[in-house]
Amino acid sequence: MKDKLRILLRIALVLLLVCGVTVGVLYVNRDIGIPTDQLEQAMRESQDIPDDWTVQTSAGDTTAAGIAYAPDHSDYSFSLYIDRGTHRFFTTGWFFTMSGSLFEISDFVAALTVHDRPETAYISMNAEKIDRAVVDSGTETRTIELDGSQPFVLVLPRSSGGVTFYGADGQPAEVRIVR
Repeated sequence: MKDKLRILLRIALVLLLVCGVTVGVLYVNRDIGIPTDQLEQAMRESQDIPDDWTVQTSAGDTTAAGIAYAPDHSDYSFSLYIDRGTHRFFTTGWFFTMSGSLFEISDFVAALTVHDRPETAYISMNAEKIDRAVVDSGTETRTIELDGSQPFVLVLPRSSGGVTFYGADGQPAEVRIVR
């Protein structure tokens, strides 16, 4: 009986060691990403975002984005993440791609698409007071309400159709494609 218990204990120990090594290898190879519910925290830590700044995030199936901005909207930083799960054998979570600030985000709506991803991240400090996005697939139109007084980030599938942003004055806002 003691021999069986020792064998089971050794097997359990070997399995635990194998699992630990596997997780370690995945971590070292940067195959363990950020969970969706931790994107805000990751942005705050990686970019030293002050506690009083607001962070907004949006995530699709393969792309996630965030914008962090000062209470008076005088400064901001954006981040873009991708899900590598479709390109590697075993990956999980979001992986940082780029961050910073762009004049397109300050003054317009920036449309960012990473590599061959099927989604576009729309990011804006909302200088044009945009209060809605209209997505037109050709067969149906969908309106997404936005707060015209706040910056925004919105990740949408490219296959969803044309996206037009409108300000409170009813005029379409300029969208700048960033490559």
